[in-house]
Amino acid sequence: MGVKADVVPHQAAPSARYPAVRPSTRQSERTLALDGLRGLAALSVFFSHARGMIPTTSILEALQSTPARILWDGAAAVCLFFVLSGFVLALPFVGPTSRRLDVGDFLVRRVFRIYPAYFLALGLSLVLRLHGPVLSTEASVWFREIWTSPVTARDLIRHAMMIGPKFNTRLIDPVIWSMVIEMRMSILMPAFILVLRRASVRTEFFVLAAVALLGNAPFFRFAHAAPFFIVGIQVAKHRLRIVSWVLGLSFWWRLAFLLASLALYGGRMFTPEASTLVDYVIGVGACGLILCVLSFPPCNAIASGPIALFLGNSSYSFYLVHLPVLVFLTSWFLPITHSLLGCWVSGLCASLLISAAIRALVELPSQRLGKRVWPASTAWIRNMVGAA
Repeated sequence: MGVKADVVPHQAAPSARYPAVRPSTRQSERTLALDGLRGLAALSVFFSHARGMIPTTSILEALQSTPARILWDGAAAVCLFFVLSGFVLALPFVGPTSRRLDVGDFLVRRVFRIYPAYFLALGLSLVLRLHGPVLSTEASVWFREIWTSPVTARDLIRHAMMIGPKFNTRLIDPVIWSMVIEMRMSILMPAFILVLRRASVRTEFFVLAAVALLGNAPFFRFAHAAPFFIVGIQVAKHRLRIVSWVLGLSFWWRLAFLLASLALYGGRMFTPEASTLVDYVIGVGACGLILCVLSFPPCNAIASGPIALFLGNSSYSFYLVHLPVLVFLTSWFLPITHSLLGCWVSGLCASLLISAAIRALVELPSQRLGKRVWPASTAWIRNMVGAA
């Protein structure tokens, strides 16, 4: 199954062996393959937490410095999520086929996209948390520390607000730290889009550099992830030109581009130090992977395959519920089976089933509702004003 989006210019002339990814009339301004890429990234987050369950050994430490780390580098996957969000959210509003940005409609849709499944995942985590933390010493210290701190009413209120004030995201569902950033950046995204959509390339990079510097200053620390979203906007804006250039490369040069993108994305295998600079290098690699999926048919085939698309369809809910489910099942099964592998398999299967149900029962209905709320609200206000 190929990419279904109008992201490749008609005049591109790829090789005969690897034909161009053709535009689709079914799915405007989005691609199935990017959904699949998001699903594969979500799976790597699961692998990251599964690997984190294993007590540290010399073999595991050695593997951290090999290309295999990409398979379970959850932090890199989150960087990819952020870049993808910037790309997908900006796609309808930037570039030659852009349309008008209605800020109110944009924000309402984001609220209905993020909060309903988030609330359900919090509720599920609170229920599962009643069983208590993992006690078996066969799991790592990091994994046994999850759900060991009490939750107060103030914690619940701050979790419900999500965007602030600052709270301990590890108390209930530790993965939600990235959703706090996602929602905060969603509020800022309309401003970034409006500034960048008509800006010159020089201005774009000035904005990117300024935000990168300010976002890491103590006062503006809340915006430290903004460069990932801004880069996603820039790639969306210039996608036709960039993809056309990549399609003009030979197969071997495209392969070299893919390998370079993977090397940058896997930057943590070269250094054990966690730093903002390393994160930004990973973000550049994430941009490269997005472009490879859009312009390199072998990558497109993997990202738009049935497994990737299955994961991509429910990747948001899967991301939210997988760790609470994994902790709960491990607390039950590990003392009985003494098998981390059994905990991983059962946790993965249960998480996939639960996330598929949340997508069908919560995500899709809330997204449909979110599309209607703003137009209906503005129409009601206009009628009230007209009647007055």
